[in-house]
Amino acid sequence: MSRAARLAGAGFSPVAALWLILVGVLSFAAFLLLTIYEPELRAGQSPGGHALSRSALGYAGLVRLLQDQGVPTGISRTGPEDAASIPAAAGLLVLTPGPGSAYREIAPLIGARTGAVLLVLPKWAARPDPDHPGWLRDPRLLGLPTVSRLLDDGKVSRSEEPATPLLTAAAPLPAKRRLKPAPMEGVQSVLGSDYQPVLTDPNGRLLLARHGGLGNLYVLADPDLLNNRGLRSLEGAETAFAIIDGLRAGGSVRFDVSLNGLARQRNPMRLALEPPFLAATLCLLAAALLTAWHAARRFGPARAEAAALALGSRALADNTAGLLAMAQREHRMGGRYAALTVRLTRLNPEALERRRKLLGLKDSLAALREAAEAATNRAELVRAARNLHRWRQELTRERR
Repeated sequence: MSRAARLAGAGFSPVAALWLILVGVLSFAAFLLLTIYEPELRAGQSPGGHALSRSALGYAGLVRLLQDQGVPTGISRTGPEDAASIPAAAGLLVLTPGPGSAYREIAPLIGARTGAVLLVLPKWAARPDPDHPGWLRDPRLLGLPTVSRLLDDGKVSRSEEPATPLLTAAAPLPAKRRLKPAPMEGVQSVLGSDYQPVLTDPNGRLLLARHGGLGNLYVLADPDLLNNRGLRSLEGAETAFAIIDGLRAGGSVRFDVSLNGLARQRNPMRLALEPPFLAATLCLLAAALLTAWHAARRFGPARAEAAALALGSRALADNTAGLLAMAQREHRMGGRYAALTVRLTRLNPEALERRRKLLGLKDSLAALREAAEAATNRAELVRAARNLHRWRQELTRERR
């Protein structure tokens, strides 16, 4: 039969079957990877007020600005429940909690730091724009009690008129420096006896304040000083950079997004795809590929399948031997084996005796037959049969 005829009778050609397997494996691997890393891929499309958001209320523009200025900047996705296991670090940690957060949720992150912590209070609420993923629409001001929940001991006030205030800085920002942000609506400020001024407007209201009881905690009342909305002008970008650069004191800057629901979840499958366990995963994959290759290719000729019921004289002899063994009657076969030995020599007893004497063999046929017939167990029978076999080989010159 030709190769074309064989392929015509098959459902799939070997090449087509191989392509189907490869496409299936690659599709499953892509689905698995997208499932594992989907939270990170989706985080950039979340339009809330966090460092991964490109909406007007997000801080992705500030992250890009700091990186372009050579400031070591990163994004932290470690949740507050893991704060105790994280080594205390210097530099500046920027917290941008959402409207539904409270101070008790951010307290572990503040206590785990030795460096400065900047708490940026929320101001706006908006809903996602269905026509533009990652955008927001219909922004509105939050209620002041909602914003004040994020303060330990203090509250937030808000002006009603739009303004472009000229802000006055104090330490750790460059003292007496004048900063002019982008136009702001409903300027928020902090009220409380425990807060020390760092950035104030012409009316003396605290837009950026330091907590007296927690020396490393700074509170930025109005997020429009740092978010993408506030970076729409050159003066606003300079103001945002001056605030962050003054608070970081030459260290790195990390933006926390765990308070915005973007904390990294523990995933054993992801753990297997990242060092140091990636090496073990690759070894397992290589072993699986070698196993599949071994299963797909045949080594040596195909072994013929044995019949369920054996046929022929050999099968009859094997069955008879099995019955004798089961009945424990093997030792009774010594005399018959001696008679078979005589027949194989093709000589009569008298000729055998003469030939034995001629060759000078010590054992006689009668003695060997008597030993075989007198066997009482399998070991004695095997010994007698071995002597008969050797005697026949020497007599007939089969052994050389």
